[in-house]
Amino acid sequence: ARTMTRGAGSYHFALREKLKGFESIKAIQDKGLVYDYTTTLGVQKTAFAVDSIDEAKRFYNEVLGCPEVTFRSPYFLEVPLFGKLFVAVLIDGYRGPPPQRARTVVQEPCFGVETTAVNFRAFVARLQRAGVPYEYVASPDFENGLTCCFCEDPAG
Repeated sequence: ARTMTRGAGSYHFALREKLKGFESIKAIQDKGLVYDYTTTLGVQKTAFAVDSIDEAKRFYNEVLGCPEVTFRSPYFLEVPLFGKLFVAVLIDGYRGPPPQRARTVVQEPCFGVETTAVNFRAFVARLQRAGVPYEYVASPDFENGLTCCFCEDPAG
């Protein structure tokens, strides 16, 4: 089995091709190391690569408390998160970027969601209880003084 290096572009191509083979896609947009796409039924989703669907399920369902919708395949996991749909796609040999405890610069691949202050506080509390490293940032770059929280998916 071939192992792709961390941050390598070859997995990016594999992610796009796997998506196209699985979903009926009307439009797809390359967002760096993730893909935003719209299905032929008009559903908007964001796809990203993982090295383990089981680890992705554990992180998003058990740690973050997201409801789960599993596709017809063991290679795709759809995760609803604060009103958006994310799709974890198993890519053989994928290795994400090296883990970092905390940082002030966003590391790719990265995606985000907007939510209420109550949901945000509950999200951060879940991270703390699970012992997931995160960085809480109050940024003047965010409109209306919004804050953000960065954490890393251990599967990708």
